[in-house]
Amino acid sequence: MEASHASSTSRSMLISDALRKYKIIVGYLFFVAMLIGVFVVRDRLVQCGLAVGGIVVLWAFEPIPYHVTSFVPLVVFPLSNLIPAKEVAMRYMNDDVIRALSGLFISILLQTSKLNRRMALYLLLAVGTSVRWLLLVYMWLVFLFAMFVTDAAVTAIMISLVDTLVAELYASKVRVRIAKLNKANEEAKLKQQQAAAAGGAGAEQEARAGNDGQEVAPYADYDHVLHEEQTHCAILRKAFMLALSYAAVSGTAVLLANRPCFILEALLLDQYNYMISETKWVAVNAAFGLVTLVFAWLFVFYTFLRKYDEDGAEDPAAAKEVCRSKLEQLGEMTLNEMTVTGLFFLCLVLWVTRQPHIVHGWQDYLGLRLVSESTVGFFVIILAFLLPSDFHNFELKNRILKWNDVYHKMPWGVIFVMSGNIAISYALRECGAFRALMDWSRHLSANTVWAELFFLFLTAIASEITTVKDRLPELYYIAGNVSQLTDMHPLRLMLPVSAASELNYMMPSSGARNAIIFEISYVTALEMILPGLLMKVISCFLYLSILNSVGDIMMGDEVLTVVNTTVAAVVGPTVLGQRVRFRQERALRQQTLKEHTQKKKDLEVALIVHFNVL
Repeated sequence: MEASHASSTSRSMLISDALRKYKIIVGYLFFVAMLIGVFVVRDRLVQCGLAVGGIVVLWAFEPIPYHVTSFVPLVVFPLSNLIPAKEVAMRYMNDDVIRALSGLFISILLQTSKLNRRMALYLLLAVGTSVRWLLLVYMWLVFLFAMFVTDAAVTAIMISLVDTLVAELYASKVRVRIAKLNKANEEAKLKQQQAAAAGGAGAEQEARAGNDGQEVAPYADYDHVLHEEQTHCAILRKAFMLALSYAAVSGTAVLLANRPCFILEALLLDQYNYMISETKWVAVNAAFGLVTLVFAWLFVFYTFLRKYDEDGAEDPAAAKEVCRSKLEQLGEMTLNEMTVTGLFFLCLVLWVTRQPHIVHGWQDYLGLRLVSESTVGFFVIILAFLLPSDFHNFELKNRILKWNDVYHKMPWGVIFVMSGNIAISYALRECGAFRALMDWSRHLSANTVWAELFFLFLTAIASEITTVKDRLPELYYIAGNVSQLTDMHPLRLMLPVSAASELNYMMPSSGARNAIIFEISYVTALEMILPGLLMKVISCFLYLSILNSVGDIMMGDEVLTVVNTTVAAVVGPTVLGQRVRFRQERALRQQTLKEHTQKKKDLEVALIVHFNVL
C-alpha cells in the first residue's frame, strides 16, 4: 500500500511539474507576441486591446506572480503612449480597494477576538458535520448577506468562518477514520489470537490474509490516514472558498441600494420616465439568484466534495456533543468578545441602513452626501483601535484591535490584485473601447434571443477584465440604443447587463471578493478560472431562460418611449454618481404624476357638473 501510494504521489508530482513548465512557456510566448503587437500597431484601440490581452494571459498562466502582473499596466500603457504614467498610477488606490480593506479589517477583528470560532461552532451545532448540508447553509447565508451589503464586505466577513469550519470537519473525519481503523485492528488482532490458539503459525498467517488474499496489517497506517485527510482538508477549504464566490451573486436580487440596480433605475427614470416596480424586479432577478445558488451548490459539491461525503460523516449526536464541549471550553463571552460583537453589529446596521432605497437612510437624514461604505467600515475600525479589551487597562497594547495583528494577518496583496484590474478598466475607457462598441452594436441583429445573449456574455466577459460596475452607464446606454433600433423593450437588454455584472467568477482581479478569496485560499489563477468559466456559461443560459419565461410575463406588451436622448444625461459619470439628485428627481416625478392625476380628476368632475347644469 505504501509503495502504490508513493508511486501515485511521484506521478502526480511529475504531471504537476510538466503543467507548470507548460504554463510558463505558453504565458511567456503569448505575452511577448502581444507586446510586440502593441509597439508595432498604431491604432490606439488595437494597441490597448493587445496590451490588455497580454496582461490577461500573464494573469491566467502565472509565469510571474499574479501580483507582479498587476504592475504591468504601469509600464506598458505609458511606454506605448496610450496613457500617462501619473494617470495609471492614480488607479492603484481607490474607494473599491479601501472598501475591501475595511471588510478585511472587520474580519481580522473577528479572528483576533475568537468570535469567528464561536460563530462557526454554533453553525456546526445547528447544521451538523454533513458537508453537503453545511455547504448549502453556508452558501445560503452568504446569499442573504450579499443582498444588503457589498460583496467585498460579505466575502471578508464570511471567509473568517471557513478555516474554523474546515478544521472542525477535518477533526470529525479523522475521528471517524481512526475509529474504523481501531475496530479493524481489534478484529485483526482477535483473528490472529484465535488462529494461533487453533492451529499454530500456518493458520495464523492464513487468518491474517484478507478477503482478496493480501495480508492484513496488525496495526493500521495512521500516518497515511492523517496525510490523506490533510489532502482532503485542502480540497474542502478550496471548495468552500469557491462556493463563497459563487454564492455572493445576490447583489441584484432585490432593488436595493446596489450600484447596478441604482444606475439602471436612474437611467430608466432619466431616459424613459419609467419606474420599475420592486415586484417585477424581484420576479426575474431573485428567481435567477436562487436558481444559480442551487446550481452552484450542486456544482461545488459534486465537483470537489462528492467523494469526501461518501466516506461517511460522524454520528450527528456525537458531532454536536463535541461542538457543545468546545463551546463550553470557550466559556461565556468575555467583555472583549461582547464589545467586538457590538462593533460588528454596529457596522452591519450602518452598512445596511446607509441608503436602503426603499426608505431614506441615515445618510439622507443627516445630509452626509460624501459618505461611502468604506467610511463606515473605518469608523468602526478606528473605534476598535481606541477601545480597550479590558476597561481596567487602557494601555496601547491592550486594545481590542492591535496593529501587530493587522500587519501579520492582513492579505496586503489584495490591493495590487484589484488595482491592476482598475487600471485596465481606465485604459479601455480612455482608448475609446466603449464608444467603439456603441458604434458596432448598431449592426446587431434584431433577433431578441441573440441580442440578449450578446449583452449577457459581453458584460460577463467585461466583468472579468474591467471594473464593470464603473462602466455600467455606458453598457446600459448601448443596450438602450440597440433596443430602440430593434423595437425591443429596453429591459430585455438592460436586465442581462445588470445580472451579468455580478457573475465575475473567474479572474482573481475581477473584483474584491475574488481578490480576497485568491489571497486567502492560496489557489492558483487557473484553479479559479476553469470552474468559474463553466459556472459563468451555465449561469448566463439560466438567466436567459428565466428572462424569456418570467421576464415575458413581467414586461408583456409594454412599450417605453424615449423622453431624453442626451448621452451626457445618461452616460456621464458625474451625473449618475449623484445618488441624492436621483432620489430628489424620483420624488419630484412622483409628486408631478400625483398632481397631474388629481388635476385630471378635477377636470373630469368639472366637466360632468358643467354638462349636468346645461
